[in-house]
Amino acid sequence: MPELYLYPIADSYLLVAAITAVLLALLALRPSGGRLNNHRRWALLALRAGVIALLVIAMLRPTIVYTEIRKQPATLVMMVDRSKSMSVGDAVGGATRWQELQQCLADAAPALARLAKDFEIKAYAFDAQVKAVPVEGGNLLLEQSPDGPQTAIGVSLDDVLRLEAGKRLLGVVLFSDGAQRAIAPRDLPPQTSAARLKHLGVPLFTVPFGQARGLGQVQDVALRELIVGEAVFVKNELIVGGQVRADGYVNRELAVRLLFETAPGKMEVVAQQTVRATADGQLLPVRFSYVPETPGEFKLTL
Repeated sequence: MPELYLYPIADSYLLVAAITAVLLALLALRPSGGRLNNHRRWALLALRAGVIALLVIAMLRPTIVYTEIRKQPATLVMMVDRSKSMSVGDAVGGATRWQELQQCLADAAPALARLAKDFEIKAYAFDAQVKAVPVEGGNLLLEQSPDGPQTAIGVSLDDVLRLEAGKRLLGVVLFSDGAQRAIAPRDLPPQTSAARLKHLGVPLFTVPFGQARGLGQVQDVALRELIVGEAVFVKNELIVGGQVRADGYVNRELAVRLLFETAPGKMEVVAQQTVRATADGQLLPVRFSYVPETPGEFKLTL
């Protein structure tokens, strides 16, 4: 829509008015015209008035501004946790977390369909890897049940950022139980990826599913401490120690493995031992030894 703006000289309408008044006064004090007939006299007056009008317009410096509003393309990313932990039945009415998530997405489908008219909606399901999910009419076409072996939240966020590189992201909506359970090399902490999103100015919205559990109400094994020397000579014994916390595995044997990076990105089990917890939440000490054969920097995972 065009709009007219005036930018008078010296940014002063008073100055323009004063100059105009002087010019009009000079026009009023014009010479008599001598031997000019009336027709020529009026023609000369019109020319002088036209010159004054052009000078006034020039002093006002009019500008026509055309404004056009265009919507910039943008993408909303939705990430859905499809790991096995989403099959836990601790939602309302005994429903699983996956069923509750599906109901949540079904309720949001009309709003997503309206949003898709103006923006791109991209969806991904993740466990150890990220997989694109089709979106039709605001509905995410998810698989029937979650069966992923890991919950790699951090590295999945990074993968999605790479897949959507170069686009303007409205935000990332993360549907998950929030518990990362991943092994190397897919064990990037979610906090690292969240900080990267913040640095890029991309909002991260989390939609949690499931309930907090007490001791004995959920099965979980977590490494609470890892003790290892920063350096060891080739073909010398490397001692690795740590503590493992076990919940929900009372009087059951648990295998604890030490993994060593034998090639870039390749982790192999180099030692293993079995522990048994006699109470929930018990901290179990573990100790391994390994003799590295080649020099260099390598990753250890317990």
